[in-house]
Amino acid sequence: MEHKYVTGIVAVVLFAAVSGVSFGKAQEKKLINFGWRNDSTGSFPDAFIPTEWSDEKNVIYKTPLAGFSNASPVLINSKIFICSEPDTLICVDAETGKILWEKENHYFDTLSLEGAAKARSALKKAEIQGAKLKELEEELGKVKEKLAESPEDAAIAKDIEGREKAIETMKEAIKNLSAYKLPDAHGTNGYTSPTPTTDGKYVYTVFGNGVAVRYDMDGNRLWAKFIEASGHDWGHSASSLLIEDKLIVHVKSLTALDAATGEILWQTESKSRWGSPIHVRIGDVDVVVTPNGDIVRAEDGKVLAGQVSSLEYAAPVCVDNTVYFVESGGKALRLPDEAADKINPTVLWETTPKKARYYASPIVHDGLIYAVTLNNFFSVIDALTGQVIYDKKLDLGKGTVYPSIVLAGKNLLVSNDNGTTLVLQPGREYVEIAKNKIEGFRSTPLLQGSRMYIRSLNHLYCIGK
Repeated sequence: MEHKYVTGIVAVVLFAAVSGVSFGKAQEKKLINFGWRNDSTGSFPDAFIPTEWSDEKNVIYKTPLAGFSNASPVLINSKIFICSEPDTLICVDAETGKILWEKENHYFDTLSLEGAAKARSALKKAEIQGAKLKELEEELGKVKEKLAESPEDAAIAKDIEGREKAIETMKEAIKNLSAYKLPDAHGTNGYTSPTPTTDGKYVYTVFGNGVAVRYDMDGNRLWAKFIEASGHDWGHSASSLLIEDKLIVHVKSLTALDAATGEILWQTESKSRWGSPIHVRIGDVDVVVTPNGDIVRAEDGKVLAGQVSSLEYAAPVCVDNTVYFVESGGKALRLPDEAADKINPTVLWETTPKKARYYASPIVHDGLIYAVTLNNFFSVIDALTGQVIYDKKLDLGKGTVYPSIVLAGKNLLVSNDNGTTLVLQPGREYVEIAKNKIEGFRSTPLLQGSRMYIRSLNHLYCIGK
């Protein structure tokens, strides 16, 4: 059964119209999601961008942005959607780079006026109590120093006991008041790592504050919904998926929202990871494959198979009904031709590329899998057998490989967060075509025809001739 990505035939025709791309018979069968890596594969076979660029060369425009973001650009109807810290969605004219609108999306926006006022008051109290707590802890430290000098002094010991109880009580009060605070997040990750998704009429995204939103093309917010806060100290990064009339979000639980209303339709327990879930079809059934290896029916959240593999940072990739999990180890799983309440994907092979963290997700092209570690080790794997054809340390310079690999027409793009991108020729031997550098970025590039869009830390680049 041919593997397909789904948002609807209309979206494909619309994309062809706005991008100037013509589809052959084989391409007409492929239905496209507009979101992270476009359709989650990172493949842009019709792109024809220049192989060389820099801050001065082949830059059509470079739009300044107020804050950083790791979210990739999304393009539809000549509009680009990007994000900015900590909770802003931005719409840019794809032709000129002009910012058309930008909207903030705070947790308070999901509350009633009364609820928002209560939340702001609680946060203010927590801030005051936090300052007081710091004073109490400093005083406690001084009293403990006295006890160290007079360890037999019962009065000092009792004083310490009372102070410690008061501090614990205050900490509990602050914890309750801080329920409205932004959850923890690493400075590199921030709160806008998830990439938006769109069906051409509306744009959706989720932020690290646990808030999912829906906007129309003119920047009118139609709903904002708080789902849940991330439980990870480094924050949330998984992008959402739009499947028919459902927005699929993976913060803690895998959650389906009614795309029209924001109402939660179902929630399924599935361990969240850094990587994003992907959308595939088994027969005529839409399913979600999570980086945790859960295969979940999109209609009702039914887990059809659990933990068939596991990725910590990257996302799986599905091509021709085979799902590939590549990260330190590698596994290929063939999905069944038809869905059932319980399925058992066939393990085709397991392999071991370079052992390290893989922040970047791999790409599958012409029977080969291309993967890269955070510290520039590049692996080429035979997609049929799992054999590692070669490993090579890439000359990307100092930095970390966060952007996922992209197929740009006939070439591969492999980027480092220092802004360096290698243009490589796909194949079983290493062939480097060009090495380019711009401002640093962590997002994955987006391509359309003769243009490439990169959301750097401070700008939106449009690169082309």
